[in-house]
Amino acid sequence: MSRLIQLAIGLVVLGIVFWPLERFFPSVRGKKLFRKGFRVDLIYWFFTPTITAGFTFGVTVLTAIAIILLSGGDIRPANLVVGRPPITSLPLILQYLTALLAADFLGYLAHRLFHEGKLWDFHAVHHASEELDWLSAVRLHPVNQALGQVIVVAPLALLGFNLQILGTTAGVLTFWAIFVHANVRWTFGPLRHVIATPAFHRWHHTSQSEGLNKNFGGLFLFWDRLFGTLYLPEGIQAQRFGLFEQRLPDSFFRQLLWPFSKNQEFR
Repeated sequence: MSRLIQLAIGLVVLGIVFWPLERFFPSVRGKKLFRKGFRVDLIYWFFTPTITAGFTFGVTVLTAIAIILLSGGDIRPANLVVGRPPITSLPLILQYLTALLAADFLGYLAHRLFHEGKLWDFHAVHHASEELDWLSAVRLHPVNQALGQVIVVAPLALLGFNLQILGTTAGVLTFWAIFVHANVRWTFGPLRHVIATPAFHRWHHTSQSEGLNKNFGGLFLFWDRLFGTLYLPEGIQAQRFGLFEQRLPDSFFRQLLWPFSKNQEFR
C-alpha cells in the first residue's frame, strides 16, 4: 500500500511539474488534460512501477547474477553484486559515466530490436498512444520492459559493472524517458544535436511516414547519427501519433493480452 501511496504522490508531483509546461510550451496545441487514453495510462502508472517492475527486476537480477557467476564474478550478500576489474579499477564517477553511456547504447540496440518481427507486437503497446504526453511513457508491456532490461543489463554485468551502478543508471534513463515524452516543444538549442529532447523523441512516436523507425536513442543522439536513424527537422514538430497501420484495443487488459492473441481483429 505504501508503494501505491508513493506512486500517487509521484503522479501529483510530476503533474504539477509537467502539466503547466505542456500548457504553456505545447508541441501540439489544444490537447486536453484528460485526453484520449488518459485512463489507460493512469492504470499503467500504477501497474508498470509495481507489477511490471517486480517482474523485470526478478528477471534482470537473476540473469545478471547467473552471468556474473558463470564468468567468475563474486556475489556478496551485503551488496547483491560487487563488480570486478577492470571496471572496478576505474574511479567511481567514471564507472557511472561509462555505465550510462554503455546502457544508452545497448538501449538503442534493444529499441531497434523491438521494432522488428514478433517483438514489435509487445512494443506496439507503447506506441499505441495517440495523444502523447509525459504520462504515455509508462505504457509498457511487461515483456517489453523485462526483455529490454535484460538486453541492457546482461552485457554490462558480464563486463563487470555492479548492480548498484546499473540501478542508478536505469533511474536516470527512466526519468529522462518520462521527460522526452512530454508535450513540450523544447529542443535545447545547440544541445539538440547531442541530447534527446521531447522534439526528438516525439518524432519517434509519430504516425507520420517521414518519422517512422527513427530516433531510437534514449539519452544521446550519437547512436542515431552513427547508424543513420536520426530525424530532427529544423523548426518542425511531430503532430500525429500512434500506430501507422495497426490498431490496438483501448482496454488495459486487452492490450496486455494482445501480443499473445491469435485474434486478428486488432492487427
